[in-house]
Amino acid sequence: FAKMRSFTLLSGLSFLVIACAAQVDYSGHQVFRADVKTSEQADFLVEMREAFDFWTEVGVGRSVDIHCAPVQADELTNLLSEQGIQFSVLVEDVQKLSDMVPMKKGSVSKSGHSMDWTDYHPIEDIHSYLDYLETTFDFVTTESIGQSHDGSDMRIAKVCKGGCGNKPAMWIDSGIH
Repeated sequence: FAKMRSFTLLSGLSFLVIACAAQVDYSGHQVFRADVKTSEQADFLVEMREAFDFWTEVGVGRSVDIHCAPVQADELTNLLSEQGIQFSVLVEDVQKLSDMVPMKKGSVSKSGHSMDWTDYHPIEDIHSYLDYLETTFDFVTTESIGQSHDGSDMRIAKVCKGGCGNKPAMWIDSGIH
């Protein structure tokens, strides 16, 4: 349970990295954890996904984390209560949590990029690093596989040396929520 909570918070922090990059103020925004006990509750929550920001997937027998703006909090808690869905507040104020995560706006170093592995970086730095990898190494290509909920490109890097498609592949996810 503690590992799941840590994973959820780390996933939420990924969201916060993007939020910080966009200079959005999340004061008063909350994250609610709802316990899904029946398939009817799960179906109801799936239908709510257009109106609220779900940080985790909906599933019976699992909890789901839902982010909402201050003006949505009463509506969300009323809807959950009407459906008999038990919930608790996981994050009281998303902005306070965001303020605890320092973000470093990088500048190009002698290595040709601004990325390091000890700081959080805005999405522009991450995309710049992907561009750097693509232009520096002939076996790296990048592409967008779609857009996030907030309209940002979801970019991937393909690392393929010696004939793509002829060897076993590995998929690594990071920075996801």
